Amino acid sequence: MAAGQSLRGLVGQSLAAKKSFAGARLDLLSVTDVTAGAATIAAPRRCVALIYLWGAGASGDVAPGGLGHGGGGGAAAFKFCRMIAGQSVTYSVGAAGAPATITVQDGGDSTVVLPNGVVVVAGGGKGSGTGGIATGGDLNRNGGAGGVSGAASSAGDHGGAGGAISPSGNLNGGGGGGAGFSDVAGNSLQGGNGSSGVGSGSSASGASFGAGSGACGNTPSGSGGLGRVFVVLLRSR
Repeated sequence: MAAGQSLRGLVGQSLAAKKSFAGARLDLLSVTDVTAGAATIAAPRRCVALIYLWGAGASGDVAPGGLGHGGGGGAAAFKFCRMIAGQSVTYSVGAAGAPATITVQDGGDSTVVLPNGVVVVAGGGKGSGTGGIATGGDLNRNGGAGGVSGAASSAGDHGGAGGAISPSGNLNGGGGGGAGFSDVAGNSLQGGNGSSGVGSGSSASGASFGAGSGACGNTPSGSGGLGRVFVVLLRSR
């Protein structure tokens, strides 16, 4: 979470639609916030889990002649899960699309497997420019599309903005924005902004959490934004 962000406020907004938690006192058991790797989070006692995940962004195209496409932004998903002592959720964070020299690279999917076997997926953005797709969550937000053939890129659902087209005449597209939850928790859980297309030279990497990289005129293009998994365990009393 961003510095200064109130965890109490985030929790309150996330549970606003859950009538069983109206007026409840909540104890924080653990917070996991990672941008790489895979692991299991075990419940030490009966609790609820607030699970947020973002797919990684894709790298942009390398197009010296122009009209290159930006990388797609990663999707985002949220899941509310009740757990009993000893149950666990297993997560895997998608890797950012690597800088492209010849072939654009997709962003990796981020996944969380729930105790009942249901898999929540925040899909990574695609090197083709397609935004990632989210499935299995209570909230599923898709990533923004990278700009293709001179068309503007798009923002991620409730997330980061798409990157701008290169200002020169070659019209290399910007990266798609990462999806997020700006409607739930403000900027702390918003996907990153896609980077702009570049006429000559290398493009910048996508901003954090799922943003796509813009297309560029010279190798390599920037990498996509990182994936992320953010899990809060709470006990109500």
